[in-house]
Amino acid sequence: MLNLLIVMIGNAFIGSALTLSVISKSMTRYFVAFNMLCSWGLYSMIVADFLPGSGMQFIYDLPGWSFIRNHQISFSIDGLSLVLIGLLLFIFSLIFIHLFTKSIRLQRSYWATLLFVMGIVMGLFSVQDTVAFYIFWEGMMFPMYFLIGIWGGENRYYAAMKFFIYTFATSLMMLMALLYIGVQAGGYSFSDLYQSNLSLAQQMVLFFPLMLAMAVKTPMWPVHTWLPDAHTEASTEGSVLLAGLLLKVGGYAMLRLLLPVLPLACAIYAPYMVVLSLIAIIYVGMLTSAQNDMKCLIAYSSIAHMGFVTLGLFSAFLFSDLDLINLVLLGSCFIMVAHGLSSGALFFSFGMIYERLKTRSITQMSGLSIDMPWLSALFCMCLFSVIGLPGTAGFVGEWMIFVGLMKGSQWLFGICAIFTMVVAAIYMLQLYRNAFLGPKLEVSGDLIDLSFNEKVVLLIPVGAILFLGLFPGTILNIMQGSIGELSNLILLGRG
Repeated sequence: MLNLLIVMIGNAFIGSALTLSVISKSMTRYFVAFNMLCSWGLYSMIVADFLPGSGMQFIYDLPGWSFIRNHQISFSIDGLSLVLIGLLLFIFSLIFIHLFTKSIRLQRSYWATLLFVMGIVMGLFSVQDTVAFYIFWEGMMFPMYFLIGIWGGENRYYAAMKFFIYTFATSLMMLMALLYIGVQAGGYSFSDLYQSNLSLAQQMVLFFPLMLAMAVKTPMWPVHTWLPDAHTEASTEGSVLLAGLLLKVGGYAMLRLLLPVLPLACAIYAPYMVVLSLIAIIYVGMLTSAQNDMKCLIAYSSIAHMGFVTLGLFSAFLFSDLDLINLVLLGSCFIMVAHGLSSGALFFSFGMIYERLKTRSITQMSGLSIDMPWLSALFCMCLFSVIGLPGTAGFVGEWMIFVGLMKGSQWLFGICAIFTMVVAAIYMLQLYRNAFLGPKLEVSGDLIDLSFNEKVVLLIPVGAILFLGLFPGTILNIMQGSIGELSNLILLGRG
């Protein structure tokens, strides 16, 4: 019997190869539509057969293929992987709808690159050993390098090279650390690494190369400087991929590898990582409020927002209560999903504005709500989620982390975290006031509101933001079992 997970991953890679080599230019978008429908069909069957709380499912061992003797590459998914793969398909579907009626330079290559990214990230979220994990981790760099370097803005070569150097250099350090842990554990699967029993000294040394590579991908302050350049120069779809998916890879790697494999070191360094996360939220938030480039502002807001993810992940080591650990880890995972929806929609919105005005300057966007009421309303809903307004998806995860910090008697960190919501409200409301409200500028000209296609691209994530804000249990219940297992590993590893 065919394994649905492997078929779904293979569908993306085969689609990428066929798009580039066989499918004619006129048929490209229709073939990609068919490929996306196949992916959704396979994912629906996986969801239908998935049993929440039952551990790893759809297990597939790749026979006779490995770089290391007596090692077998394995794929499977749990609740966390299932939700993140769903987010991946959701965002790629929005990208497809957004591009369906547009003319793209080197169209076949562009679609093939996007499908390749989809297969790579899907594989990373489902692989269960460090060998293949590293292959997928590094493999993401190449298509994203081309998406920025070929289809980006004026400074695309600089931004693409900076992105590549940051991620490649730190990933090599991560590879050496993972190989060392694998040798000590006697195997390279995640389960082998969880049983590695490294000494405190070993863990404290290994923490830095692993954390650095994952912090760059997240990205955390102060290794975040590649992201504004990459976002600013990337195409709209490239920015959506970066914010909606690729920034989640760093948080996923921390949760899947760093925290359960090096629990003693994480417990020692946790207060410092929490402080760095708070700095990212507050300091980068202040930098965000000073931006006049709308795309750069949204990029900086992503850095600040991902600070909540690392805040929740490392605050788990401040508690000894399993329920509190579960709470903050679930909150971090929920924020990753919420941020993927809201930031992706904000970058889509900016792309629609840029197509009409050909400027990124906020000072040249005053009064957009006069001519573009649909965009104004939908942008506002995404903005509310970024701020963390109750009733939106952005509120749920942040509130879970706040409650965990307060219940765990981490009052100082909790108060600082709550204060960060004020910082986010300042720069996002300031953006909305300057760009959408106030008198219309002559430079704006006569603007056309959203087309039907553009309305669909924004209405779908806005609907998801409201749905998850009102019914968060929809995905929390799916992730709870896998997060509970990781929480147990963390608690047991700390002794």
